[in-house]
Amino acid sequence: MASLATLRTDNGDKAQVTYGNIPNDPYTWDKDRVYGCYCDEGYEGYDCSLKTCPIGPDPLVSGDDEQQIISCTDADKSGSVVLTFRQQSTSALAATATVDEVKDALEELSSVGRVVVQIYNVTGNNSLCDFGGSHFMVTFKTVHGALPMITANAVGIDSIRTSQYQQGFGSSDGDSSAGTRRDCGYVLPILPPEQLAAGNQKNVENA
Repeated sequence: MASLATLRTDNGDKAQVTYGNIPNDPYTWDKDRVYGCYCDEGYEGYDCSLKTCPIGPDPLVSGDDEQQIISCTDADKSGSVVLTFRQQSTSALAATATVDEVKDALEELSSVGRVVVQIYNVTGNNSLCDFGGSHFMVTFKTVHGALPMITANAVGIDSIRTSQYQQGFGSSDGDSSAGTRRDCGYVLPILPPEQLAAGNQKNVENA
């Protein structure tokens, strides 16, 4: 039980739990007395004798592709970044890596599957990191559900973070109002149908 606890995962990431580490705990007296099986990938059951059935998204429900945003700032664009998803890590990516290079690096990880990587920053520079801040959006196309966040380990980078894109939220100014940070920190207003129609008509007239 004690050994199995250290191998436990939560949504693909290490669960960081222990069993029996507290001395004289009456509830974990069996930490070295009860044994179980740790299944290889693709197998399950108490004795790992069952093959795991493939699962996927509901084909009758659309729009369930999770999107995450990688935001990176680096003044001289000379550092490097390693991205990790479900305990698998990419090779080191240059601060100037393009969307295609980030996509290729992520898709080399079996835990990622197929993704779409797009530029999501105001300047539109095709660079993972930029002196003014760059934002790449990663859309997971074949791995679904409530996914853990991509994490980044950076060397020589000013700042980097990842966030989950949420529909109904937009770019903020860092103080809950609309801005250019591309951080999903601004709640988009819900407009009545007549205002939406008027906005659409204006867009058509300006086209």
